[in-house]
Amino acid sequence: MSFFNRKVLVEFLGTTVFLTAIVGANAAGSPLRQASLALALGLMILLFGPVSGGHFNPVVSVYFYSTKALDLKGLLGYILAQLLGGLAGAWVGIAIWGGTLHYGGQSAANLVPQLGGEVLATAGLVALIAQLVITKRDNIIWVAVALWVFAAGTFTQTGAQANPAVSLALIFAGHSFTDQTLTIIAEFLGMLLAVVLLMVINAKDRKPAVKAARKPISKK
Repeated sequence: MSFFNRKVLVEFLGTTVFLTAIVGANAAGSPLRQASLALALGLMILLFGPVSGGHFNPVVSVYFYSTKALDLKGLLGYILAQLLGGLAGAWVGIAIWGGTLHYGGQSAANLVPQLGGEVLATAGLVALIAQLVITKRDNIIWVAVALWVFAAGTFTQTGAQANPAVSLALIFAGHSFTDQTLTIIAEFLGMLLAVVLLMVINAKDRKPAVKAARKPISKK
C-alpha cells in the first residue's frame, strides 16, 4: 500500500472512531459524552497523526491545503475519507445501541445562536492547530484539540461539532438537513475567521526605516 493510500485509510479510520464515540455516547445518553468524544478525537490524533497529520476534519484539511502543506489530490482524498468515515462511524455508533440510522429531523426554532457557536468553535479549533504547527509544538496538538473540543462542547448549543464530516453524518442520526447544512457553512466561516486571526497574531512588526545620517559637508 502506498504512503498516500495509508494516509487516506487512517483519515477514514480515525474519523470513524471519532464519530462512533459521538453518536454512541449520544445514543446512550451518557453524561460523559463530551469527555468521550474529546478523548476519542485526541487519541486518534495521537495514534494516526504521524501518518496523515490526524486531520479527521475537512475544514482542517482545507486550511492546510491553503498553506500548501497538502496538495489537491491529498485534499480530495482526505475529505472523501473523512466524509465516508463520518457516515461509517454514525452507523457503528447507532448499531452498538441497537438503533438504526434515519435521515433528517426537526429544525431548531432559532438557529442563530447555534450557528454563532459553530463559527466560534471551529475558529478556535483551526487557530489552535495552526498556531501549534507554526510554533513547532505539533507534539501537543492531540491533547490541545481534546481540551478545546471538550471546552467548546460545553458552552455551545450544538456540542461544538466544528467539523463538516460530523455535521453531515448527524443528518443520518436524527438531525435536520437544513440545520446541518447551515452548520457546515458556519464551520467554513469559522475557518476563515481563524485565518484572519492567525494573520493578526503572527504579523511581524515593521521597524521604522532609519534615515542615514547626513555627513556634514566639509569646508575647504
